[in-house]
Amino acid sequence: MNTGFSLTIDPMIIQNHENSNLLGTEAYWWMGDELPMRTGQIPQGYITRPGYKMFNYNHHGIGHFSYGPYFDNTSLGQINVYYFMDAVRRLGGKAFSVDIVDANDLEHPLTSATFTVNQLPRESSGFIVYVRGIRIKPGQKLEFRVFAEGGSDLRLFMIRMERDAL
Repeated sequence: MNTGFSLTIDPMIIQNHENSNLLGTEAYWWMGDELPMRTGQIPQGYITRPGYKMFNYNHHGIGHFSYGPYFDNTSLGQINVYYFMDAVRRLGGKAFSVDIVDANDLEHPLTSATFTVNQLPRESSGFIVYVRGIRIKPGQKLEFRVFAEGGSDLRLFMIRMERDAL
């Protein structure tokens, strides 16, 4: 089910993620440290909230790195979703998986993809995993999940969703 996912380090997407939206588009974003998690941690030692969460293979178990937010959809439309991340240390193999599910039907993800260490940028730089054009309908409770697979230490800075009404 890798349909639609791309991984990029395109600086234009990174620079323009907070700009005003196109007509008919609503944007929502959640900072990494605002999202629920079952593994990983919010970094310590910051005076204010750090704005991200991290997964360290030596300290955390593999599994749900981030789940949620839960977005209650009320209209027909489509969404674009962007995961702003970084892979700090690459160990090899599968690094992480992302998916988008309706929390009312977790057995059938709307879309999903797994990324290996070899697909990540070589240098320690941020990247964006995005999927565009996912059709949604009223009554869905959308959840955007990230799973740590153990092949890399990770940081999750933000998840952004853009919703277009049809």
